[in-house]
Amino acid sequence: MKSYFDYVLIIIGYVFAMVIMLGFGKNVDGLYVSLDIPIIVSLFYLSRRRLWFSVLLTLGSLFIFLMVSDSIRAQINHYDLIALLGMIIGTGMIGYGILKRGTELRQSLERAVSSEIEAFIDSVSTQSASKYDHLTGLYNHITYQEYLTALTEQHATYDMPLQLAALDIDNFKSINDRFGHHVGDTILQETALLLKSSISSEDIAARYGGEEFVLLLTGKTMEESSDLLERIRERLASTDFPQLAGQRVTISIGLAEYSKELGKSALFKLADGYLYDAKRAGKNRVVSPLQKGDRADEKIIYCS
Repeated sequence: MKSYFDYVLIIIGYVFAMVIMLGFGKNVDGLYVSLDIPIIVSLFYLSRRRLWFSVLLTLGSLFIFLMVSDSIRAQINHYDLIALLGMIIGTGMIGYGILKRGTELRQSLERAVSSEIEAFIDSVSTQSASKYDHLTGLYNHITYQEYLTALTEQHATYDMPLQLAALDIDNFKSINDRFGHHVGDTILQETALLLKSSISSEDIAARYGGEEFVLLLTGKTMEESSDLLERIRERLASTDFPQLAGQRVTISIGLAEYSKELGKSALFKLADGYLYDAKRAGKNRVVSPLQKGDRADEKIIYCS
């Protein structure tokens, strides 16, 4: 029924027209115009096949009724028959013109929609390309700054915990010099995958530049963020890179917590300072303060 439902409705429209003619044609002149009903019904489907089906159905059935029904022949004289045939064929031609114009408009609309979709995809692709680092797939420096601004505003409104971690791959220049930049790129990509797989959907990972990365960690205490970074450090240190002939890749990390008094620029400088503390202390470690914003105080130091 789903496949032929349109044709069933057209036939029902024709039956309805014949009932009108047979039931009221003797008392009311001109009711044969009701034979346009199935043709009009077919136009709603915007289908030439259904239109011609309704025209042929109406013409064929009309001739059959004229041959077998005295009542129909009594209602329609020769002039009425000519007018009736002209009406059916004319309505069909008008319907064909409507469908042709409708098809042109639909095709024009489809082209316009297709162009709009292509423009939207291009816009999304351009916007996406401008947000991400092409090598690692992490957010780039500009996007990191945008998220940092948004998250510090959330901190000011909701007092949401926010920490910034600065991460730097140890001895990366020597890896490039010894094994080549293509191997260095592989190390950067694998490190980026490790970072993305380790953080939650509420955290942000970005490539700050070169071999340095940043993480924006939200909704965690300093101890929880420190533990997370230590797990990242251990996972990278235990990862085997066949291209490095047994040499391990390690990372140094500095962690600082944001406060309203600190500000965004000072936050990064603080985390970056802890990162260099980790480098000076022997690398492959996490350095973070026990007390907010006071580097002179005792630090939590994780190392292998």
